[in-house]
Amino acid sequence: MIDVGDFYPQMRITADAAHTGTHSVTTDSNRTALLYYIDPRVETGTVGVEFYIMAKTAGQANFTVEIGLNAGSSGGLGKSFGLGFDQNDSVKCTYYDSYTGQNDTMIGAIQPNHWYKCDAEVNFTAQTITYYLEGATVRTRPLPTQEMYGIDRLLVFRGSGPNMDAPDGPKPYFADDIVLYTK
Repeated sequence: MIDVGDFYPQMRITADAAHTGTHSVTTDSNRTALLYYIDPRVETGTVGVEFYIMAKTAGQANFTVEIGLNAGSSGGLGKSFGLGFDQNDSVKCTYYDSYTGQNDTMIGAIQPNHWYKCDAEVNFTAQTITYYLEGATVRTRPLPTQEMYGIDRLLVFRGSGPNMDAPDGPKPYFADDIVLYTK
């Protein structure tokens, strides 16, 4: 489970890179995040997050933007779906579920200085999660989770990876123009 208590306020807004605005979000430490509470929780129809991510160069750290569900009294994020960069310097689709663990699908190598338009969409009616990259569907699958009651969190996350061996320090990853939507 991704635990809110694990995060420290080391993500920051920077003018180093921006997609359409004047700033974007980045961090220089592993296991950091920005967490946004979606209130009221979305439980029906379709909910998604659209955003842009960019890597100035390879950085070898996980960096994702995800939507998900609160784990309960711990305040953590027990289920989440999103896209981002992998420690292998690849673009990936990701989901995390405290019942089934982490599952990532690599899409391709990072192209430096390219803003990727990403979208992760949960459809409660169809019980699917669909991932889009540059406006094209890259993966649709059944909701890979038990007890999915809604979406109530948005997370921008930088982690060190499964072996916890990615170094801290400046990484050239940026997220910008993050938009939550419902249909």
